Amino acid sequence: MKIVLIGGPGSGKGTRAKHMAKHLDLPHISTGDIFRHHLENKTEHADEIKSFIDFGNLVPDSLTIKLLKKRLEEDDCKIGFILDGFPRTMEQAKGMDIPEHVLFFDCHENTLVDRLGNRLMCQDCKHIYNLKGQRPKVENKCDGCEGDLIQREDDKEEVIRDRLKVYKKQTEPVLDFFGNKVTKFDTGKEVEESVEEILKFLRKEPVV
Repeated sequence: MKIVLIGGPGSGKGTRAKHMAKHLDLPHISTGDIFRHHLENKTEHADEIKSFIDFGNLVPDSLTIKLLKKRLEEDDCKIGFILDGFPRTMEQAKGMDIPEHVLFFDCHENTLVDRLGNRLMCQDCKHIYNLKGQRPKVENKCDGCEGDLIQREDDKEEVIRDRLKVYKKQTEPVLDFFGNKVTKFDTGKEVEESVEEILKFLRKEPVV
């Protein structure tokens, strides 16, 4: 089963993808993870990726597509995969095989701003917390490594709203491109309820 998850920043793609991957026994793949793998393992593409990321630029579509295709050729993807946040642009969409399912995670803009605006990240281990959900046991300290928790610059309201404008401009054409492959889900719901609804759809069970 080849599944693509599309949704704005803060729509819960990563969280739901992890749950789905466990239940469906499929690899959860994101371009961010692919880039980190190349950087950490100092592959032949590491310097090229680093040259874009270090200056706050997006890795070009051509390189992203190339690395993703290489990842999808690995053995664990033979029975399928869950793509988290790819494709983001029309060039990326046209550069991949058409998936069986495109799950569009729809969520009101104000909900996304509220979610991300209350998000904190450990500056050491990068674990994510949320002041309205997963709060740390000790204020501003990571439960795991006791590192300081910080708000990322791109989680501030004005930056979030700019990111959402870019997302809408880039992604609406992608949804149109996939046409009847797209199914919309409301991710304003609790994660467990949302994942259960998605799994029932994928397994073609009736949603009560």
